[in-house]
Amino acid sequence: MIRFENVGLRYGKGAEILRDINIDLQPGSFNFLLGPSGAGKTSLLKLMYFSIKPSRGRISMFDRDISTLSRQERPMFRRKMGVIFQDYRLLPHLSAMNNVALPLRIAGLSESQIQNNVKELLNWVGLEDRLDAMPATLSGGQQQRVAFARAVINRPSFLLADEPTGSVDSKTAKRLYQLFHDLHSLGTTIFIATHSKDLVHEFGYPCYYLENGILHQPR
Repeated sequence: MIRFENVGLRYGKGAEILRDINIDLQPGSFNFLLGPSGAGKTSLLKLMYFSIKPSRGRISMFDRDISTLSRQERPMFRRKMGVIFQDYRLLPHLSAMNNVALPLRIAGLSESQIQNNVKELLNWVGLEDRLDAMPATLSGGQQQRVAFARAVINRPSFLLADEPTGSVDSKTAKRLYQLFHDLHSLGTTIFIATHSKDLVHEFGYPCYYLENGILHQPR
């Protein structure tokens, strides 16, 4: 499903920050990415949801070389993916419900479908009593769960998460990882960048390690 072949990345004329990256993520797999701060984990995820282009090498997703995608094809391709950003990126003027509903509105679903789907999902993540809450009134853990719900509302084939538990307590972190586990059990391919070795070991899924721009394969 997701394949990197000898991918390199540099910004401007600087040295490569990612070198000879090779990844082969199988459909329905669950994968972690560990590495110290500054190792390039966020840049690697940006390549995966093609907000940046590699300096060299080949990236294919869903049986397509992404370098061949036209501008018109990119939005449809991105709908196959869900992304949970490190800083949540919730829209501050929209309620929790309307933040989660946004992808469905963009996709053109009816309002009744949107209401039913969003309420069901927010109930699943334990926020059924905060539907109308604005982001500023939610705790960090609650905002993270809203971001999770928004990322998966379209039932993506591939879910990316960048440090999804970096600013929440250990109890909330375990709850979030249980949600990832539940989603994975439905067939979604998951790739999570994290600092939390304890949670990686607890869940036991394959783990890549990135250091000094070099990606080490799971053992």
